Amino acid sequence: DHTKSYLDEVQNRTKEKKFTFDRVFDKGCTNKDVFEGLIRSVTKDTVNGINATVFAYGSTGSGKTHTMVGRPEDPGLMVLALDHIFVELQKKI
Repeated sequence: DHTKSYLDEVQNRTKEKKFTFDRVFDKGCTNKDVFEGLIRSVTKDTVNGINATVFAYGSTGSGKTHTMVGRPEDPGLMVLALDHIFVELQKKI
């Protein structure tokens, strides 16, 4: 259908998708590894007034809650980030 092809082209819809990643972690890494590799610098910036957002995206059962919340032996990114923010704030007092 010519109309569908035109709409796909105009709306930039293609079957091929390209993604760019800042960093990729293997299945053996911990939440702490991810925090140290990506999140620590972001949380330090928030203490200096810079807004930041960290989110997990994925299908059901892919580990989003584990990544963000974690468990006592492997705290999640939210726990590690909050801990780090409070440590940085304490240094300013």
